[in-house]
Amino acid sequence: MAALSSSAAKFGDEIGEGVYRDAYAGKSEEVEVVADIIWHLLGDSDAFIRWRAARSLKGMLDVGLIEDVGRLLDRFDAEECSSLASE
Repeated sequence: MAALSSSAAKFGDEIGEGVYRDAYAGKSEEVEVVADIIWHLLGDSDAFIRWRAARSLKGMLDVGLIEDVGRLLDRFDAEECSSLASE
């Protein structure tokens, strides 16, 4: 376990997003992962990305992924998705 406490291992904490936080952990359910990704893409600065993400909702409904769309709508008041956000 000495490698995990070495200075090289701590280098990752100094770059990128910094020290690991539980908020970075992804979801374990597939439906939650899909909802997080689509919600994240709906907030993209590129209008084309937003349009494609919004258009994917119709496709999800067409194939019967009602629960997935419901989980996405549960995020309506969320301003960010912690597992996909950078600081």
